[in-house]
Amino acid sequence: MTEANPPAQPEELRRRILLYLSKADGQDDYRHLFQIATDFGETPKEIRDQLEILESQGLVDVDFFTNGNALPTITGKGKLEVEKIAQEAPQPDPPPSSEPQEFRHNKDYSVVIWRGKEYFLTVRQAKCVRLLHEAHTDGTRWLRGKDILSKVIPSRKGNENIRLSDIFKDSPAWNDGLVDPERRYFYRLNL
Repeated sequence: MTEANPPAQPEELRRRILLYLSKADGQDDYRHLFQIATDFGETPKEIRDQLEILESQGLVDVDFFTNGNALPTITGKGKLEVEKIAQEAPQPDPPPSSEPQEFRHNKDYSVVIWRGKEYFLTVRQAKCVRLLHEAHTDGTRWLRGKDILSKVIPSRKGNENIRLSDIFKDSPAWNDGLVDPERRYFYRLNL
């Protein structure tokens, strides 16, 4: 807890803990009290107090240990509360008009939806698409193939014998035209 990160109000802190435990539960990743305190920038005592309140409300079960630590898990009632929080949360604004809904992606670009079709990309293909999408959103649009390859396949020997089309070999995303190779040695996303 610092001046830049003031302590959360108790109700907000309980909401954050509940969302945190819900996410961890969905990943079968259990977090103990000290870890939660560190992640939230709060004192272990403050987290312990909020966990006790959440437990009294039936939203979490907590195993307290003699060393001062605790292992909380979210209950079914807690999961319902998380759903309620999600429904009450403001919905995000639609993407800006410069970024049509024809292109969406997951966090690491391994899954891309373009013009309503879903594409599964390899790690290298995803890196290429991420670089091209960043260029698209910042207004650059076209990137040299050599520059893309140097970031996707960093090598001391260079990438003279590799082309972007080699990375997308047999990829439906390439065959359908997601990547536009219209200009010689330059590429962009077909958005």
